[in-house]
Amino acid sequence: MALGDEVDLLEVIKTALKLGKKVAVPKIISKTDGIIKFFYLNKAQTFDEQTQSGVFGIAEPDASSLEPAHLSAIPTLILVPGRAFTKEGDRLGRGKGYYDRFLGERIGMWPFESLRDHENVTVAGVCFDFQIKKSLPVDDRDVKMDIVYTTSQE
Repeated sequence: MALGDEVDLLEVIKTALKLGKKVAVPKIISKTDGIIKFFYLNKAQTFDEQTQSGVFGIAEPDASSLEPAHLSAIPTLILVPGRAFTKEGDRLGRGKGYYDRFLGERIGMWPFESLRDHENVTVAGVCFDFQIKKSLPVDDRDVKMDIVYTTSQE
């Protein structure tokens, strides 16, 4: 889910649901601790019927009626917004660490359930062309994207 100055992925989400794909979107669980959790959307309902405005005014899933997402044997693509990326996969977020904490599970960087055994997961940054930079300030808590998709701003 994107903020106003990020690539809007709503049509990608709606198309994936129409194609029968399992789609999960994030919900902020703890603003203080920077924790997000993902929940599967129900293909039988519209997007608006199962989401509500969240902490930052972004649509979030209604966690009370949706199944928490989990990794399985099926190939999984995680689309990650950001303020800037490098072609090598470095990402600059908004400084709260929500996605880095979640993605850090994937490679065992954070003290959560390790996701390092799930090689079927691809993490893709999504940004506008102008958000690609030659380098970014990163540290050992920043998780590198496997690939970065760009689009032009219209």
